[in-house]
Amino acid sequence: MKVNSTVTAIFNCSLERVFKTPILGDTTKFLIGYGVIPPITGFSDDATWGKPGGHRMPLSNGNIWMPKGEMCNDKVLIRDENKYWKWEISDFKT
Repeated sequence: MKVNSTVTAIFNCSLERVFKTPILGDTTKFLIGYGVIPPITGFSDDATWGKPGGHRMPLSNGNIWMPKGEMCNDKVLIRDENKYWKWEISDFKT
């Protein structure tokens, strides 16, 4: 079964602040687990993250619903500097 979801949000702040947010920083501070999704403890294979086509693999300690280790593929689709980012999270390992 394939499931798609789109989330759109508008934040009122400067473009400089937007592009310096934790998307490239320590995302373990805000990806702390939601519902059945365990918290992110780190990343692997992230040398290309932040560049168009770049990716990384979020890591977790798992829980009863998800195994320990790599959770999914986090990929940058479009990065139009000082305009917008488009990225996807796919291939969840459950």
